[in-house]
Amino acid sequence: MLRLQYDMYGHLSPSQCKRRGLKTNWNDAQDLTRAMVTELFLSPARNVQLFFADWFGMRDNYNQPGLFDDNVNWQLRIPHDYQKAYFKAVSQGKAINLPRTLRNALKIKQPAGPCTDKAFGSLVKELDHLAAILDEPVR
Repeated sequence: MLRLQYDMYGHLSPSQCKRRGLKTNWNDAQDLTRAMVTELFLSPARNVQLFFADWFGMRDNYNQPGLFDDNVNWQLRIPHDYQKAYFKAVSQGKAINLPRTLRNALKIKQPAGPCTDKAFGSLVKELDHLAAILDEPVR
């Protein structure tokens, strides 16, 4: 979904990512997705929405053109064990690690320096901690 939006609208470019401090391998779908989601939080928008399938790293097609069976179309669901599924998808690099995304956006908006306040540093540290928890392999 996110890749399609990039292809259609071309909001991101390698030079934009480099300027914003996003290290992105444009041949890696996961890197591109991470950069695109971070870009959402760098925009002037006051609200950001993510489609739940992108959030959970779901790749199933929920609306197949030409099918008129409501029992097949529009039936994409979050699994009952959504927490475990989400942790697993994040640890495999398939789902969005929101704490890491927010940390990246914050660090780009307010780079470290002498004027960086203590609260900002604490927030970035806490987001790093939460991101690391999500990155741990799920047993």
